[in-house]
Amino acid sequence: MMPMLDGAGCRLVVVGEIDGLTASAFASALVDLFEAGTRFVEVDLSEVTFLGCAGVTALVEAKATASTRGVLMRVIDPSEPAGRVLRLTGAEAHLRTAAGQSADSGV
Repeated sequence: MMPMLDGAGCRLVVVGEIDGLTASAFASALVDLFEAGTRFVEVDLSEVTFLGCAGVTALVEAKATASTRGVLMRVIDPSEPAGRVLRLTGAEAHLRTAAGQSADSGV
């Protein structure tokens, strides 16, 4: 995971798998960004090769945590495997998924 900071916002680029072994570290990285005072967070899933149930849960819980802290969070550019899982679980709409958009283009 690579956070890229830009003013009050951040893009977290996730590479590889988000599964039962990695979801906890992924969730912790998101919470760290929220606690650092980041006002909006984009989670870039373009390089994710596998998204398991634990990863979906981490995203949904992070979105709820972000909302309670006044942080805008959304998922952008999901890879084909990640996008398929988000669509099948119904999480896509909840996470405000967007292809090819950034916070600069209107969150």
